[in-house]
Amino acid sequence: MRRPDPYMERARELCLAAGIDPDSRVGEGRGQPAWCSYRDAARKEHLAREANTAASEIANLRPQEARFRNAPLKIFGPHEEATVAQMRNCMAVGNVVSGVICADGHLGYAQPVGGVIAYEKQISISGVGFDIGCGNMAAKLDTRFDDIANIVPRSSATSPRRSRSVSAAPMPSGPSTSCSTTAMPGARATWRPTVKKR
Repeated sequence: MRRPDPYMERARELCLAAGIDPDSRVGEGRGQPAWCSYRDAARKEHLAREANTAASEIANLRPQEARFRNAPLKIFGPHEEATVAQMRNCMAVGNVVSGVICADGHLGYAQPVGGVIAYEKQISISGVGFDIGCGNMAAKLDTRFDDIANIVPRSSATSPRRSRSVSAAPMPSGPSTSCSTTAMPGARATWRPTVKKR
């Protein structure tokens, strides 16, 4: 038995609103039901609703510092509105410096696939692919920071006065429509890498 199409009901409504019988046939040969022509529009409406819901949930989280709000987002190529909205939702949380959606970007579980977000002094594990088994590995070292300070890479944004620790907060398990670089209620820590100056 075929699984029901999640967008069929709304696509049929859109077809009727356009004055077309949803069950009439369109296309070559046997064709397909006319409502299928409206499936994409129904899907886009659904994704827009999900993005708005996620944006509302994000607004209830800890407010983002003013200097990280409206960080620049560079977009390469055309993308669905839902993909851009998902990226902007992710960039509304944490110490975001900038973001990029690459030409092959598309919706992801939490952050768009092909999307990259740069944070100041934070790491977000939501940018890791869940579906193909990508992963991060971290290990707590018993090495003193001074012993490895000369081999730790430094960016131009790193100043000597800033903390020399790198840490990542736990994310809720399973697919999500929002991103976070801060601990969320009910989240279980799966890893927390730390390198500190002693």
